[in-house]
Amino acid sequence: MLPQLFAHGGEAGCHTVYGEHPDRSAAGELSVFMEKNGIHAGPHTFHTPGWGIVEIERKYLVKFMPDLSGAQVKKIEQGYLCRKPVVRIRKSNVDYILTYKSRAGLSQDIAIKNEEVELPLTAEAYIHLKEKIDGELVMKTRYVLPLDGGKRAELDVFEGGLYGLVFVEVEFETEAEAKAFEPPEWFGRDVSREEAFSNAYLSEVKSFEEWKKCFGGDL
Repeated sequence: MLPQLFAHGGEAGCHTVYGEHPDRSAAGELSVFMEKNGIHAGPHTFHTPGWGIVEIERKYLVKFMPDLSGAQVKKIEQGYLCRKPVVRIRKSNVDYILTYKSRAGLSQDIAIKNEEVELPLTAEAYIHLKEKIDGELVMKTRYVLPLDGGKRAELDVFEGGLYGLVFVEVEFETEAEAKAFEPPEWFGRDVSREEAFSNAYLSEVKSFEEWKKCFGGDL
């Protein structure tokens, strides 16, 4: 098991490794964690003070591949230092990011909701943290495609051990917007509430075949 990292109440799995600190926000905890572990990041450009933003999204299987011409392409690899709450490192093209996510107190009835703070990393910091991840490194190519109503589909095609898995996510401004969303024809079943489709869960399995045996569901 990894050493636990954060101390936000109510969620098992992570407590602080640096002692008490007057700033109890996620942004504050991330900043202190980076400092105490000798990790040098880029400018501390958190999205907002305190807990940061609330991310609202829905996740779907894919019936068939859409036209990918003109899609924005991101080569992503990511790993998890902690899963509850999520502490994730990610390389996306040439960007390196540390993300803290918590679902504490947020309803998951309609969409996946997380309070989220992101912190840019240097390449050196990412490589240092990559050696400390728990489980497998998740690798995928993300295709960002426009949808009606100004929304964007983020189509994830997994690679490495998870080759064969594909799903798509859409982010929303409000829960009402997420509830009213009408997916395009190429979207399959909504799997937003199924933990087996979370990237954190996927990092715990070594192959797509192993995941299918554990999941036992219908793709």
